[in-house]
Amino acid sequence: MSVSDQHVSRRLRAQADLAMSAKKDLMTRWARDGVPVCVGSEHPKQLEWYPTSLRSFSAWDGSQNSAAVRESEPLLRKTAFQTLKSNASLHLAINQLLRQLEVTAEACRRALNPELAVEDAKEKAEVERAKRAGALLGYRQARAEVRTARRDLGAEKRAHQGTLGLLREKERELAQAHEQIAALTKTLRKTTSLKSVR
Repeated sequence: MSVSDQHVSRRLRAQADLAMSAKKDLMTRWARDGVPVCVGSEHPKQLEWYPTSLRSFSAWDGSQNSAAVRESEPLLRKTAFQTLKSNASLHLAINQLLRQLEVTAEACRRALNPELAVEDAKEKAEVERAKRAGALLGYRQARAEVRTARRDLGAEKRAHQGTLGLLREKERELAQAHEQIAALTKTLRKTTSLKSVR
């Protein structure tokens, strides 16, 4: 038995898919651009409500948010958790968005609190100072290593030149020895021929 496209289950599934898609799109915008401040809230620095788990994502129907969000996002509706779980790719995407949204929301909270913003700026400046100090120390250490390497290279060159001088001296001595051997061999041949004369 086949189910027609007009069957109630198909229509409900299509509505649930639209609602989940609208929630996902809104979360994507908030994760990218920041979670907005809740308009009309008692606390001027309160962020709009956003889901923090898969279950709260499914239960999100816009009633948790300000009227401005409900008006701009009319498709926010509660959906069944099983509907979300049955769509593996959406389930995974929502899970990643929840993590991103939490990071973005924390950054928004810090930006709204001047004390935390100053703290963050000080922390960034301290990290930058530490990096520069480390770079300067590394630069000085590298220069010292280069000086030592140059000194060692100079010593090696002098030792090499000394070794080359000794090698040339030995080559001259060897050449003289060859000449002497040649002269002695020549003399020996002459002497040998004289012995045969007797």
